[in-house]
Amino acid sequence: MKKILSSLALIILIAACKKTELAVQSEQEIAGTSAQKSAGATTPTVTTNAATFVTSATATSGGSVSSGGGGSQVTERGVCYSTSPNPTTANTKVPSGSGSGNFVSILRDLSGSTTYYVRAYAIKNGAAIYGSQVLFTTLINYGTVTDFDGNVYNTITIGSQVWTTSNLKTTHYRDGTFIPNVTDDMAWYDLSTGAYCNYNNNETNATTYGRLYNWFAVNDAHNLAPAGWHVASYSEWYTTLPNSLGGCNVAGKKLKDNVLWNGDNSSGFKAIPAGARITGSGPNGPFAFFSAMGLYGYWWTTTQLTNPDNAWFFEQDANESSCGLVNPNYNKKTGYSIRLVKD
Repeated sequence: MKKILSSLALIILIAACKKTELAVQSEQEIAGTSAQKSAGATTPTVTTNAATFVTSATATSGGSVSSGGGGSQVTERGVCYSTSPNPTTANTKVPSGSGSGNFVSILRDLSGSTTYYVRAYAIKNGAAIYGSQVLFTTLINYGTVTDFDGNVYNTITIGSQVWTTSNLKTTHYRDGTFIPNVTDDMAWYDLSTGAYCNYNNNETNATTYGRLYNWFAVNDAHNLAPAGWHVASYSEWYTTLPNSLGGCNVAGKKLKDNVLWNGDNSSGFKAIPAGARITGSGPNGPFAFFSAMGLYGYWWTTTQLTNPDNAWFFEQDANESSCGLVNPNYNKKTGYSIRLVKD
């Protein structure tokens, strides 16, 4: 009987110990869960806003931090950005307050024509939480130059060169000497001195496409270009410029305007199909006529050929993504567009 009672007491004692152990374990689990929560095991949701009001040097972004997941415990929020994907707070950051809610961040001192990657962030208990990545490209940073007539041309840096981004419109040389506007075809053909014309002799075409000049105007000692600038040479058109854009095989599309032509204008150069006043002599005698506006663009270079009647020009047409190196069959009397390069 004593053995039975002793065994029963032992069983009761073991059961009591196990109950106590379970109770202690349950308390530890509860304490552990509380510790995890206080340490930030749950996190707020962070959202990144798309970039707006993008210029060549600034942009506006921002985001939001949800109120759930301990959003009120966020000690810092804002955006971080870089020119490489997945920026972190170790990159450039723009803090915009703390806690949950919406916020706006302005990015400043950006570089023109550059792609940036942006993520909103929130810092809770010392750890950074990131929103999704968005990207944007800043606008091209244009400069300006003004001719004698007061026409203002935007300029763009491409590689080591600075080019005007529209065709020349001046009716005067650098020193104020007047350039004749010759409208009659045969009078144009007979010229051996500088002159300009408007395509189809229509002044309104000059607003968009610039004016057409014969090569004698390019070579005139009075100078077509404003001080500090010059008409581009053969090597500047066909070597320096395209090499800065990946080579002549791909440069054409990058040079051509994406509004008036079928390029992508990724260079900012804005080449446009201004056509020409074709001049020459054929079986039926001399001729001069306007042709190819909307299809072709032609620009004089300063470089002459061994044949004293001809000079090199740069051509682009609607169907090519390359630089159109052509045999300069048309002589110096022909009317082509002009682009300028900084000295």
